[in-house]
Amino acid sequence: TLTAVSGPGYKNYTTAVPNSETSLQIIAVTQNAGATIKVNGITTASNVASQSIPLNVGANVITTVVTAQDGTTTDSYIITANRASGALSTNALLTSIKASPVSTLTAVSGPGYRNYTTAVPNSESSLQIIAVVQDATATIKVNGVTTASNVASQSIPLNVGANVITTVVTAQDGTTTDSYIITANRAAPGMALQYVENPADSLKAADDGIVVHKGLSPNGDGKNDVLTIDGLAKYPDNKLTIMNVGGVEIYHVSGYDNANKVFDGHSNKTMAMQKPGTYFYQLEYNDKGKVKYKTGYILLKY
Repeated sequence: TLTAVSGPGYKNYTTAVPNSETSLQIIAVTQNAGATIKVNGITTASNVASQSIPLNVGANVITTVVTAQDGTTTDSYIITANRASGALSTNALLTSIKASPVSTLTAVSGPGYRNYTTAVPNSESSLQIIAVVQDATATIKVNGVTTASNVASQSIPLNVGANVITTVVTAQDGTTTDSYIITANRAAPGMALQYVENPADSLKAADDGIVVHKGLSPNGDGKNDVLTIDGLAKYPDNKLTIMNVGGVEIYHVSGYDNANKVFDGHSNKTMAMQKPGTYFYQLEYNDKGKVKYKTGYILLKY
């Protein structure tokens, strides 16, 4: 559809063209058979399609000049064809994400679109992330560094304890993003990884009888108001450290006992009540002169 507008020509028009149309032709019909037509400088016959005119995204000015039989009188008909931009993808999803060296990623709740934890032995001092996008036009950054799809990221050094690795996928539109957050828990020296894949709400060492209850909800109802660690009475010489997903220590105590020394959602660093979500712990305890460790995650709800 041609819409008449004001402009420099004898007649001026605009028209909207979908992105799928990359060119067009002009068909002009003269009133007088003796007049001639040029479309963008190229002669064409009356009532015959002109040359194909390529269209860029945005405004394309097409000028049709009609010259009368006297060779002097002219009228110009100017069409501005506005070709739409292509719909940019909003797909910021991954087909897969994994760590290298390979370790099992366990889905947890958290601030990202997807959140995972993984246990890493102390012998591994770094890892890489390999992420694969669903849409080839999306881009990936791992801890702020751009990496290609299905290519190992930069080497990420790992401290003992929780290490937060954030993979951000940005869609083609440059606005839509999804974050995939992996908390890699690197074991302390000499520490045997104690993670047990269990549908129950606890992680239990096979031989020590320690059970760290995964959830706490300090809402004053008398149920799960504090973090409970079963079996700890046998190991009074212990230290408990709790960190948030950013790797910031929010709680540390020696001699955790489920009664007088407990985690009830408050940081004993700032005394502030912590936000609901996923937190990571490291429990160090002395078993007949041998220092042992247990790490994992807990869920704080209200």
